[in-house]
Amino acid sequence: LRRTSEMNTSVSRLTLDAAAQRITIDAFHSAPEGGDSAFQTRQPFRKARLSVTLAHAEANGIDLPAFLRRGALRAHAVDARNLVIDIYIDKVKTDQPVAPLRRTPQAVLRDAATEIQLDTITGTGMVAYRERDSTAAIPGTLTFGAMRLRGYNFSTDPAHMSAATPFRLVGDARLMGAGAMHVEWDVPLLSRDLAMHWRGSLGRMDPKAM
Repeated sequence: LRRTSEMNTSVSRLTLDAAAQRITIDAFHSAPEGGDSAFQTRQPFRKARLSVTLAHAEANGIDLPAFLRRGALRAHAVDARNLVIDIYIDKVKTDQPVAPLRRTPQAVLRDAATEIQLDTITGTGMVAYRERDSTAAIPGTLTFGAMRLRGYNFSTDPAHMSAATPFRLVGDARLMGAGAMHVEWDVPLLSRDLAMHWRGSLGRMDPKAM
């Protein structure tokens, strides 16, 4: 359990099986202290409140010696079950006078300076995006439920990562429980600047679901 003035993060159980090359995590939760109202009260300017809950995750085929020797994160397969991401933005607050510097995914990985090689990533869950307009009494909500994710070649190793062999993420979900969505991303993680290609589709749905 980790508590700060801004974030609470907890895990009910963390298990490492060195012989089986497996690590598991149960009941992970990370969210700002207090609910939506308490969070907004603490913010002088507009800021998204992000909470993440994960029922179970496991990594198989982990390279424990590489982690102990040089802090490398290497695994053949990572699976996350019942991942719930909740994002809330209150537009009653004004933007910051000076916009914060937003780093690209590539810059985040570059600054972390950590060797990563995850061959496959799978997951299930949902994402909820809630936004309250400056004149609204309650927030509007978009949900992406029944989410299924498949990722391949999440790597910072130049031998595996290039523009020709990028990280590939495939996602399926139900927009507002109705519209079938399919999205694919190709992201070269070692690019110096923001680079990615994506494509997607949204199936037929009743507009009343929105």
